[in-house]
Amino acid sequence: MGPGLVPVNDQRYQLFIGFAIYSFEGIGVVMPIMHSCSEPKKFNQILILAICTLLFAFLFFGTFGYITYGSNMNE
Repeated sequence: MGPGLVPVNDQRYQLFIGFAIYSFEGIGVVMPIMHSCSEPKKFNQILILAICTLLFAFLFFGTFGYITYGSNMNE
């Protein structure tokens, strides 16, 4: 485990909110894909699966990197 692990950083947790909005903002991407979908009724299932996959990937790799490098991530 890396040095200086902190479960919740009280001074910089606001950055998460901005990062989450930026990561999942996709109105410019979602709408054109929805209109070009061959089966629009299945689009909601596809969208939910894609968002869950992205959420898992961000959480897994972010947590793995933080546990591995700890406070040395910024160096």
